[in-house]
Amino acid sequence: MKILLLFVSLLLSAISSQSFADATLSAQLIYAIDSDWAEQGFKFSFDNGQKLQGCNSSSVFVKNSSMSKRILNIALAAHYAKKPVVFRVQGCVYGSMKGIAIHLPD
Repeated sequence: MKILLLFVSLLLSAISSQSFADATLSAQLIYAIDSDWAEQGFKFSFDNGQKLQGCNSSSVFVKNSSMSKRILNIALAAHYAKKPVVFRVQGCVYGSMKGIAIHLPD
């Protein structure tokens, strides 16, 4: 019984401490930028975009934060200039990849 309790507690601690590693997506063109109805953030969509395992969509969702307006400004500039962007993502949120940073490749 003690061994079973130990095993279950170790399993639960491993699951609760599991976190998603950051990933850098390849450079891709944004074809749509949408705001969330609940004002939670912005969603960026790509044609045939790269998708993280476990996420339902190749779109990137950026939650409202201190960085979200900066990310939106860079994304809008790139979209209208028809330049690709590189997103840094961390896990999934609302079925999309959770965007945490953006940059313009050389």
